Amino acid sequence: MLIIRTFNGKTNVYNRMKIISRFSNMFVFILILIIFSSSFVNGADQNTCTPNSIQKNTSTILSNLRREMQNEGIGIYVIFSDDEHGSEYTQLYDRRRDWITGFSGSAGIAVVSLRTAALWTDSRYFTQAEEQLDCANWLLMRDRNPGVPTLINWLVSEANQTALPPGTTTVFTTTSWWTSANTALKGIGKELRPVNDLVDRIWPAGERPNQSQNSIVTHEIQYAGETVAQKLNRTTNEIKRRGATTTVINALDEIAWLFNLRGSDIPYNPFFKSYAIVHANYEVNQPELFVNLSQLNTNQHPPGVRLFDYSMFWSRLNITATDTNISRIWVSAKVSQAILSLIPNNKLLLPLSNSPVQRIKARKNPIERKGMQDCQIRDSIARMKHLGWLEQQLNDGKSVNETQSSEQLLVYQKQQVIFQFPSFRTISASGDRAAIIHYSATPDTARLITKNEVYLLDAGSQYLDCTTDITRTHHFGSPKNLEKRAYTRVLQGVLDIADAVFPTGTYGRSLDHLGRMHLYRDGMTFGHGIGHGIGHFLSVHEGPQRIASAYSQYEEALADEMFISNEPGFYKPDDFGIRIEDDIEVVLANKSTYDNTQYLRFNTITLLPYERSLIDVTLLTNAQLNTINQYHTKVAQALEPLLSGDEAALNALRSRTARIDLPSTTTSNSPSSTTTSNSPSSTTTSNSPSSTTTSNSPSSTTTSNSPSSATTSNPPSSTTTSTSPNRMMLHSRYFLNRLATSTIHSRCFAGTLVLAEQVDNGKLAPVTLNTLTAASQLKQDVDCVIFGSEKTNETANELQKFNNLNIKRIFVAENAAFKNLLSESVTPALLDLQKKNNYTHILGGSSTFTKSILPRLAALLDVQPISDITKVIDKDQFMRLIYAGNAILKLKSNDPIKILTVRGTAFEAAKPATGSGEVKVEKLDSSVKNDLSEFVTRQVQQSERPELPSARIIFSGGRALKSKENFKLLYDLADLFPGQATVGASRAAVDAGYCPNDLQIGQTGKIVAPELYIAIGISGAIQHIAGMKDSKVIVAINKDGDAPIFSIADYGLTGDLFKILPELTEKLKKK
Repeated sequence: MLIIRTFNGKTNVYNRMKIISRFSNMFVFILILIIFSSSFVNGADQNTCTPNSIQKNTSTILSNLRREMQNEGIGIYVIFSDDEHGSEYTQLYDRRRDWITGFSGSAGIAVVSLRTAALWTDSRYFTQAEEQLDCANWLLMRDRNPGVPTLINWLVSEANQTALPPGTTTVFTTTSWWTSANTALKGIGKELRPVNDLVDRIWPAGERPNQSQNSIVTHEIQYAGETVAQKLNRTTNEIKRRGATTTVINALDEIAWLFNLRGSDIPYNPFFKSYAIVHANYEVNQPELFVNLSQLNTNQHPPGVRLFDYSMFWSRLNITATDTNISRIWVSAKVSQAILSLIPNNKLLLPLSNSPVQRIKARKNPIERKGMQDCQIRDSIARMKHLGWLEQQLNDGKSVNETQSSEQLLVYQKQQVIFQFPSFRTISASGDRAAIIHYSATPDTARLITKNEVYLLDAGSQYLDCTTDITRTHHFGSPKNLEKRAYTRVLQGVLDIADAVFPTGTYGRSLDHLGRMHLYRDGMTFGHGIGHGIGHFLSVHEGPQRIASAYSQYEEALADEMFISNEPGFYKPDDFGIRIEDDIEVVLANKSTYDNTQYLRFNTITLLPYERSLIDVTLLTNAQLNTINQYHTKVAQALEPLLSGDEAALNALRSRTARIDLPSTTTSNSPSSTTTSNSPSSTTTSNSPSSTTTSNSPSSTTTSNSPSSATTSNPPSSTTTSTSPNRMMLHSRYFLNRLATSTIHSRCFAGTLVLAEQVDNGKLAPVTLNTLTAASQLKQDVDCVIFGSEKTNETANELQKFNNLNIKRIFVAENAAFKNLLSESVTPALLDLQKKNNYTHILGGSSTFTKSILPRLAALLDVQPISDITKVIDKDQFMRLIYAGNAILKLKSNDPIKILTVRGTAFEAAKPATGSGEVKVEKLDSSVKNDLSEFVTRQVQQSERPELPSARIIFSGGRALKSKENFKLLYDLADLFPGQATVGASRAAVDAGYCPNDLQIGQTGKIVAPELYIAIGISGAIQHIAGMKDSKVIVAINKDGDAPIFSIADYGLTGDLFKILPELTEKLKKK
């Protein structure tokens, strides 16, 4: 296989085009050479990247683009990587620069002239660009490298040699870049010409991915913490404070936050394409929101907001800009030049600054802060499970490469409640790849992870209640001395940032040096900032806060309630890289007793151990060592109970959180290796008269030479006040006081009672089998009771098959009063049974039947019911989900009688005994009189298919099925698995009337966890994923290969469902 190209006057051979015959005519060979060589750059000396066989051939694309440039009358065209909203990540449809160049890095600008083409990117992407960029046609401009011109300087130079003016598409161009470029071009008498999207004209529809049509969903108040009205009120107060009347918003994260909406148009971000116009008098002149209306259901409309189609924005903006009642318009400095050009200069709020929404959302409300803290435990569980798995694989001699490792991490991330998708593409880097700051592994190029090299894992998650970004560098063998020294220096920087105390009004750039001081001692540093802001189920990179030495006119001072990353590093090219990243919160510290200045500090919320084997203890001060040990103690206490049963994860945790001690003596010829430090950041003594601070950590007290100042720091180890339910133990005085005064607790209790639920035809409800499993884990005798008006003996006979679960007796209560199992009839009979037998535990499955009875019984017994348990730890301790599944609560009940409902999906269904055995069946003599309630009617939809929560297989359909009639395709598939399979639906399909409400799966529908879940024509909206992501195996069928559903699917099939389903049905019939 050959392809012939010329490059810098030389002939090169690549495996890119198949030549049919190896003995092809020489004339054809020469003809190919001539054709290819005519379209390539001739002698571009600046281009130092080397063509290779995997690079995209962009010859035809460039030829077509230059034709359109000439049609528009421009000689140079600038192509940005951004979409209309300046998004950090873009959907495939908007990756114009990627398609033009072949380079897919997130940072880079392409410039095409009539004679050459060039790409600018920064040091994070040099290696990636060298591999991907079509080097035969493009110059690679390594930005800020010696001798490399800036983009604008090169633009001026190239424009000076071109008769036609340069141009760009203004909807993709920021106002700041437009202004800077035009200022420079004026020196040669030229200026930028605005043109329409030229890439759009030449990108074939058959090649270009479709625009996202994923649903927009409400971000519920339990996560958002504020209503839209409350957010609008705060935003408009800021608008009024600045003397503006209106603001125009084009940043997608700001719109998603302001209107409590989320989507999935943008990879790794819960955003949707949109614009907004908000007026100061918003209650009279309602805010205008511009979205693709087909993506938003009517019941998702924000109250008090006027909705327009996305395409209407430009005409509405023009009306707003020319409205005589609007005197001053506030736009962000990051809006596109297209927006700015429509607003008259005399109406602009100048100078341009950050938007009012960006300022407000950066400071999280109490619910958002709690979510940011709580979800760190979930993320840490996933990371520790992954670390334990990876370490076990390597110890067992199994091969794992970089992409396999990141894929397995995603498996553990998906297991966490309300996880949605990663917050960025995971950086999984082994050995010298770790020295590439934004390295991106692919299956084709992935390197093996070994025990004799460092392994850097930088990953984050999007949960409904937070966004995370955590990096750890690992070593699974014996690291080199330089690796340990570099790691320790980086860790010291992490500790010093976390330990900082600073006055309000401090900019992050003033703290940047704290993360580098220890590296400087060894002549080390790194080329990125210390930290970036973090959003709340928004962007992983959020402004205006940051910690970086470079000046930015748009940076704003750090303030309490902000969240930011803490990520120093060190990168030795072609050898190894080190980075440690924690998420930290800015919190209030002390107030000066002298001038009343308010001070701030950081609280580290990440709970993941550092790599013990990479720590050079001889470099640490006693204070730093104590901080590390305290932090590891806190991490172990938080995570160990939640990793119970995963020995690999526990071993990884315990080996890394074991106490570290200083050696008794330290000998070194290197002055930098002494355990004594002259750095102000390393001392535990403070001479500052105003340094009175408060710490939540009882072990973090340090001494002070000032009689009025007791200084304590808040490093990562210090305990902060938190109500994190994951680690909450309920030992309340309420329980203890009730125990002391209870009239029944001194009686003798023994055994467990299971409330077995009877359904039609004398059958056991499936959830009863899950309840029996939970009851067996209490490890005591089990009795069962069945209530019904008929066929209770048949139900008892079925229950007898489970004699392997220590069932001793089955009580049968058959009475006409139990016909419809009204709680007013059943509860008194159940109370009588409890009084006779004094059970310590009474269990029932989580169903309408038991939830109407057991709380009443608990009230009559004066005990606290415990609902929806997911795990039995022992007779007194249980686990359950709380806050709508956002967290796991471990609780201990001191009640003498435990009343429990069992979440069926959390326990395996009990299996009948294989051998023979006998369980005693007793009839209850229950004379029941119910004059409190009367059964009226019940509407039941008859179906031979199992109910959604109990089905082993679910075929679930979305709006893509287009009609109620087309849902028959799913019913036909489900009927091939009688008794096992049923049909579900997304909310969009239900709202469209394609199927009844009881089929809805999702956050506001039913929660399911079948063995096999097949999502057909479902895009994967956040709301739907919340209801099915715990399924054992997920299969997605969708014509959009970029649909979010594929991010959680185990298997995916891209194609037309109307062709796939009939074929699938026929093949299954044959099987």
